Amino acid sequence: NEIMHKSPDNVDSKDWIEFYNDEDVDIDLSNWQIYDDKETEEFIFPLEVKIKAKDYLVVTRNTKDFNKIYDSLGIKVSNN
Repeated sequence: NEIMHKSPDNVDSKDWIEFYNDEDVDIDLSNWQIYDDKETEEFIFPLEVKIKAKDYLVVTRNTKDFNKIYDSLGIKVSNN
């Protein structure tokens, strides 16, 4: 849905990716992988991670920095 890979210095929320599930059923992301173009940085979704139907999932490099920037907009992520 959205990707932020290099934030401006004044609003540096670090890297993040937002996924949206437009289906009527949950999507299981267990063992899905995200990696950079050089495949030097990799994130593997743990087992049982799902995007609920008609819902969002945000993966952040740094949850604290993300929330500091986006909390004022009513967007907040947690570690669960």
